Amino acid sequence: MTPLAGEPIYSRESEYALIGAFFGDRPVDAYNRAALHITAEDFHTAEGRLTFRAMQALVQAGGAIDDVLLANRIAGEQGFHDSLRETLQQAAATPYAMSNVDQYARVIAEKSKGRQLAKQIEEIQRTLPQIGSGLTPMDVGAKLQATAMGVGTTATHIELLDNAQTNLRRMVEHLQRKQEGTVRGVRSGINNLDERIGDLEPGQLVIVAGRPGMGKTVLGMQYADNHGMFGDPDEQGRLPLVAVFSAEMELVKLVMRSASAAGRIDYHRIKKGTLIDEEYDRLTTFFARYEPTNIRIDSAAALTPATLQSKVRMLEQQTGQKVSLIVVDYLQLMQGDDTAENRALEISEISRKLKGTAKDFGCPVIALSQLNRSVEQRADKRPVPSDLRESGAIEQDADIIILLYRDEVYNPDSDYKGMAEIIIGKAREGGVGTAPAQWLGEYQRFDNMPEGAYGYESKYAN
Repeated sequence: MTPLAGEPIYSRESEYALIGAFFGDRPVDAYNRAALHITAEDFHTAEGRLTFRAMQALVQAGGAIDDVLLANRIAGEQGFHDSLRETLQQAAATPYAMSNVDQYARVIAEKSKGRQLAKQIEEIQRTLPQIGSGLTPMDVGAKLQATAMGVGTTATHIELLDNAQTNLRRMVEHLQRKQEGTVRGVRSGINNLDERIGDLEPGQLVIVAGRPGMGKTVLGMQYADNHGMFGDPDEQGRLPLVAVFSAEMELVKLVMRSASAAGRIDYHRIKKGTLIDEEYDRLTTFFARYEPTNIRIDSAAALTPATLQSKVRMLEQQTGQKVSLIVVDYLQLMQGDDTAENRALEISEISRKLKGTAKDFGCPVIALSQLNRSVEQRADKRPVPSDLRESGAIEQDADIIILLYRDEVYNPDSDYKGMAEIIIGKAREGGVGTAPAQWLGEYQRFDNMPEGAYGYESKYAN
């Protein structure tokens, strides 16, 4: 069954009016304005596609264009046949208003997106009988959401057309907001790290990677908790909306870790329920601080980029607030939206879509990641970006790569117990290097390194 069977999704009036403009007295102007919104494939009619491709070829060739040149070019286009002459003549004679060319093109673009939706909905309909046999209603809902996002609205603002003065004004406005404190990114609360890479900002994909036991989840949650509890409120006084996806750890355990880190309460005593009196007081203080936050956690085992985006969009709709940070624990536990030839290609797709998610939702995405076992074979086990599992796409897509190393994990008698090396392996807008931090395992947190400890000032001065 085809959606809207018998009802073609197109506007003959808009397509013919635009063709009429191409045959008018300002064809190049009409084409340039239309090309900001559509391509030849957005036309439903063959005459529309042929005319647009002919105009494109003539404009690229340069020189003057008139209706005779355009008609001759159309006749030479692949797919032209004599039976189209009459409809082309009708289209060329269609009245149009030059001031409405942009609107004609927008209507054609929206109708084209409607046809794309209809086709993809039809494909999804074919999968419905598989529900209950490896396919869940959530999977179908996620595909529908991904379909809607994939054919999103056409951009109406063309940044390339903005002049230098406009761009400078925007930069000055940004600096003013920074100075006034109205623009603040996401911070870890670890001074050495935050000073090196700056605040995490909208559109960034941040990878936090390390071997098991190094503290990937701890750092990811530290970003989430620090921003969710201490980030700047919005205009309505609401604390930042933070979305955490954990396919590895249960929700309750993540909140326990947050309580341990923020309240400085021994994590193992929280798990066992053997808190001492002063820790109960700290837990009460944590409850009062955590309760008004907008930190939302999803611990569903199955996660794809489409389901993640769908859930975030539902969260924004429910709360009426824009999400300001997304944390994913961890990348290799995610599944691709589509079947891939191998796992490496699937991870590449996931990485690319997480970067797209950061841009689409206008917030940083922190994705935790595993490292290859090859680290274990080296004498120096400090990780580098190439140690990322299926690293090629992840390295390329990431704006920032943070690698964790604690010497005591490998050397129980290490002179550097309680010290963590937070290695910035990539930072598009910051400096690479190492930010030393204190590791407080009993509290499940990283902290600022006390001055003079381990002589780190001289070791990491650069």
